This record gives sequence, structure tokens and C-alpha cells, in this order.
Amino acid sequence: MSKTILNILTPIPFWHAGTHELIEGLRNNGFEVVALDIWDFKYYNQNGVTEYLIPTWIKGFARKVYKKLNRKRIIKKYINNDQIVDIQWCGHYYSAYMGEIKANSKKVYATLYGSEFYRSTQVRHKIQRKIFDLADYIVLGPNMDNDFTQVFPGLEKKYLFTQYGSKRLDKIGNFPVEKERKGIRLKYGISESEIVITVGYNSKPEQQHLVMLNCLRRLDNELKDKIILVFPLTYGVKKTDEYFQKLLREIQGSDFRSLIFQERLSDEELIETKIISDITVNFQTTDALSSSIKEAFAAKNIVVVGDWLPYEIYENLGIFFYRTSIENALNTLSLVLNNLDENKKALSSNQEKVLAFASWDVLINQYIFNYKL
Repeated sequence: MSKTILNILTPIPFWHAGTHELIEGLRNNGFEVVALDIWDFKYYNQNGVTEYLIPTWIKGFARKVYKKLNRKRIIKKYINNDQIVDIQWCGHYYSAYMGEIKANSKKVYATLYGSEFYRSTQVRHKIQRKIFDLADYIVLGPNMDNDFTQVFPGLEKKYLFTQYGSKRLDKIGNFPVEKERKGIRLKYGISESEIVITVGYNSKPEQQHLVMLNCLRRLDNELKDKIILVFPLTYGVKKTDEYFQKLLREIQGSDFRSLIFQERLSDEELIETKIISDITVNFQTTDALSSSIKEAFAAKNIVVVGDWLPYEIYENLGIFFYRTSIENALNTLSLVLNNLDENKKALSSNQEKVLAFASWDVLINQYIFNYKL
């Protein structure tokens, strides 16, 4: 039986760890997988080596012109009619090249991460429509269908559902969280009696760190004295960005002891940031199914999220967490903090439920099923 050949169109290097993990999982299951970046002219070949498709001596404006003039040629050369193409991250800019992509492939999947849909404008949505019209299948997170249909009606027959897994999630699932938490907290200078609250998971303003920080400042002083805030700011906006600098000033000027991560962390360190935490607060403006939040569930954090986020899917799974409006966030956080031990008992089955929903052991089979349609 011949191998299924898959060509993933995505930025290279893979800015989402899930892309590489997916490729690895598919290859382990008999797929031949390559990846093509038609914007930066990079090709990730069958041997896992990145090839550069533009001469290094072409610089500056000439480089932009070269790409524009040669993009269709690159598509025709590196996408073959025996390949399934999966556009992962459906930015509106793919629309201009959908004709060539469709003509040179066996089948086209359009896989949304979430942000390129939820944080797009009406103008860009109109441009994006061509991607979904020409795609054979549209791959959505399992909680996105209603929102997507409101913007792009009439495409429901093309829907398939899955999500990215996370090796970190799987590692946390096999980690003795309660046994090791004390030692890991000591590594970061955190005592057993202190309450650790993780605020957001990147440095983008959409995380609404300042809204959360202003809310936390209004807690009773007795509670505030017990709290350490963790800010994972390892990616998002640049450190020189006005928002980043303002956020640092606000954190450093607050009454809280804080742990700020600014440099890139290894997977092991990212896992540790979840394990040291008691509470994770997510007030970002939009979300599909963030890996970071699933990892917080698995690490047995008490998760508090904005009630505007499409997390009904977690409620349907029976996962314990809190939803709150910004207006009621102070009351919700006070309730969580004043009943910490009781809340921790209530989330005892969260890890098992989120792993059954989002482990790569489960999800890789969904991808394989979808690609073999």
C-alpha cells in the first residue's frame, strides 16, 4: 500500500510546536510529510532538513520582488498532484494563490488555528472566503463551528474537527504533580504556603494582563500578602514594544511579589511553570482551544477564564473551572482564594478528562482519519 503524501503549508521554522509534533506523529504512522513556506521560501523536506529556496545574495527590496515574481513557480515546483495539501494557519494572504495550490494538489485542507479567524477583520474575512471555497475540507477546533458558520455560511458540509495536541500536555499527564510540586516550587524560591497565580501565557496585549492586575490589586490585603504572580512573557510583542514596557512597570510597581519569564523556556521549564501554579487566570480577548490552558488543567491548576471565551466544550466534558465577567472577577477570585483547598479537591478528575480529550495519543488518530477521507 502506497504512503499518503502530505504537504503542510505553514511558516518555517514552525512557530507553533504542534506542527512539528503533528509531522512527527504522522511519519510514525506511515505518512510521508513535507512542509512548504511560500512566504519565506523555505522547504522542510522528507529528511527533516530545511532547504532555502532563494539565493542568499538577494537582499532587501530585491528579495521581496524575487519572492513575488517566483511564488507561483515555487508552488508549482514543490506541490505535486499526488500530495494532500494542508494549509495550517489560513491567513487571508493565501487567497491570492489558492488557484495554483488547488490546481497542483490532490486535495486541499484548510486548518484554522483560531486567531486568524477570531482576530481577523471583516475585510480580511471577505478575502479569506476564497480559501474556504476552494478547499475540499475545513478543519476546525471542536468548539469553533457555530462562530465560523456565522461568518462563512454554506460551507458546513466541508467541516472536519480536530485540534493540536501538546507533548507538554502528555508529559504533565505522566508527571507526579502533587509529589514533585513542592520541590519545583522551592527551585523558584516559592514556599509551600504561598499561593501562585499565573496571569496569561504570552506578552500580547490581547491577554489583558493589566485588566487582571488591576483586579488582583483590589483583593483584601490579607490575601494579597500570600500571593505570588507569575507572568509568562516569553513570546508575543517585542520587549521594546510600548505595551511590554508599560506592563513591566505596572508589575514591578504593584504590591505583589512576581516571577516574570521573559526569555524562551524549554518544554521542561514550561511544564514547571504550570506545576508551580495554584491558579491560572485567562482573560484573553479570544481563544479557540489554547494548549496552555489544557496544560493548566492537566497540572491541576484552578483555572479562571473570561466568560466570553468559547469554553462550553470544557463544561460539557465535566472539567471543573470558573468563568467570570470582568465586572465580577474580583468576587470570583476572592471566592477561589478563600476556598482554595475545597476547590483543589473539586478538580481531582480534570487531568484525566483533558487527556482523554486532547492527548496526542487520541488526536493523531483523528488527523489520520481526516487525511484518509
